[in-house]
Formats: sequence, structure tokens, C-alpha cells
Amino acid sequence: MNMRVFLWGFMGSGKTFLGKSLADALQVPFYDLDAEIETATGKTISTLFAEKGEPCFRALETDTLHTFQHKPAFILACGGGTPCHADNAAWMKKQGITVWLNPPVEVLVRRLLPEKQHRPLLAQVPDTQLETVIREKLAQRSTYYSQAHLIIRDEHVDISAFKNQLLLMARQYMASNPHP
Repeated sequence: MNMRVFLWGFMGSGKTFLGKSLADALQVPFYDLDAEIETATGKTISTLFAEKGEPCFRALETDTLHTFQHKPAFILACGGGTPCHADNAAWMKKQGITVWLNPPVEVLVRRLLPEKQHRPLLAQVPDTQLETVIREKLAQRSTYYSQAHLIIRDEHVDISAFKNQLLLMARQYMASNPHP
């Protein structure tokens, strides 16, 4: 089955970690959109933000996302802002199954605090304001994220159950969209 899954969610939601595990379970390739951009440009996401600014980065992100149109099967961990720009959310929903990984804010804070220096949108945020900034960003992005086909709210995800749920959704998706 040509399983095409786009993982959405805030930074630290587990898109890459879960994506790799899910790809192994489904025996499909795993990709990380940020890693694809870094490979294509030879620059880190932080460097691209610093040198080019967010609008230029978002255009590059959308272009890179669209390269997945012809891949038959994959799990793609999208950047946290990917569904919120251009027409990316609608485009991904037409291409495959979209999943919003939405753990509690407290979990995001715990995960992001030790690594925020590597996150361009959080690097300058004081530790004491991290939770507030995450809540504000989530409020802005939830309109897009909530459009996903599936929303996972748990901190710990059972890969086997997740896999089975996606297989069922993929069958339903393929029945109603035979040519994504």
C-alpha cells in the first residue's frame, strides 16, 4: 500500500522520533523536511533563518515539500510551521494522511528547554517565558494543525496501535482518493 503520512505538530512534539519508529513499522522511507532542506542547501535551518529570514525559508520549505508529490510511500516529519504557510495544509491533505502530534504544553516545555538554542524561533526566548511563547504559537497554529485527518494528544504513543490506525485510514483514503 502506498502509505503517505505527513506528521504535523509543534517543535518537540515527537514528529521525528515517532516518524522513524512508524516508518520502520510500516516499512516505508522516513524523511524529515528540515533535514531535506539542510541537505539541499548545505546550511542549517538556523543559518537559513539568520541569513535569509523566515519568508525566504518558508518559500524554500514549500518548494521542498512539493518534491514529495511523486514519492509513492513515506512518513514525512514536517517543520512546525509547514502546515501554516502557503497552501501547505490543504496540499498535504490531498497527497496523503495528515497527523497532528499534539502532546500537552508541559511536555513541549520539558522537551524544548534543553535544546531551544537550536530552534530559531525559540533561541532568544528567556527560559521563564518559554511556556507562554509555546502557548501563543500553538494558539496561532492550531487553526492549521486542527485540519489534520488524525490528532494524537498523548505524550507516549503506542507505535503498533498508531500503525494499525494509519493502515485503516490509508485504506479509507485510497478508496476515496485513488490518484493522490
